[in-house]
Amino acid sequence: MFRELRLCFGLLSPDDKPRWAVLMTLLMMGSLLEGVSISVIFPFIQVVTDPSRIESTQFLAWLYTHSGATSAKTFLLLMAGLIFLAYLVKNGLSLFNVYFGMQLIKSSEAKLATQLLWSYLRTPYALQIQRNSAEMLRNASQLPQVVFGSVTVAYVDVLTESLALTAILITLLVADPFATATVILVIGGTFFLFYRTYPRKLTKLGFEKNDIAARLLKSLQQSLGVARDVRILGREVHFRDRFAAIAAERDEPHLAVVLHGLSSPPGSHGAPASPPESPPG
Repeated sequence: MFRELRLCFGLLSPDDKPRWAVLMTLLMMGSLLEGVSISVIFPFIQVVTDPSRIESTQFLAWLYTHSGATSAKTFLLLMAGLIFLAYLVKNGLSLFNVYFGMQLIKSSEAKLATQLLWSYLRTPYALQIQRNSAEMLRNASQLPQVVFGSVTVAYVDVLTESLALTAILITLLVADPFATATVILVIGGTFFLFYRTYPRKLTKLGFEKNDIAARLLKSLQQSLGVARDVRILGREVHFRDRFAAIAAERDEPHLAVVLHGLSSPPGSHGAPASPPESPPG
């Protein structure tokens, strides 16, 4: 994962790298706020159901003493206000992160697409004729979206959301170590078995999907690029059947997992619908 993330960040323009660093910092802050907000709900519910826990729990007793509250009711109101404020700040930061992140992703995609086009235009003609133009079209138009809109965003989400998950797990372990450890073993073991069993299959399906997408684009370009000649020669049925055969491969059941994004990491936001593609060299 870190190798692919380094490759993706290596494709950033110099002026975008600091902006991505700022975005990652803001996302980590949002994840920490989310973890803290969720973590404080559990002791708050405990105090609501049993106010005597204020005195029996060391942390709550310390917090009650230093809060200046004169009664359990006042302390509950203070805790509710702090939780509301934490969620308000967290949601405001999340809204800004979405807006800033979308702008940054689109900017990075546009710059990478321009860079790819420029490199293709500057490539010696002898090398250009060795590559299919449909492949270059696909690289310049689609790969930037995959690199930044899917792969990079998914990996950044995994890294930042792990902070919130860590805060929640710490709270649960303190509250009920045995039950939390049991749930971690069961769920963690299930995910471990899944990702030990299926990654190679999903990677293979991802490459098949990308190959089919490239052949579809190539078929379209060959059909429409010489549409006049196709009509004159009466070859419409040939090009239609060839395109239909390639499109039928895309709809095969064994590709449904990749095409519908079920191979994305559970709980990730904006995760890729297929395994990460290697950034263009």
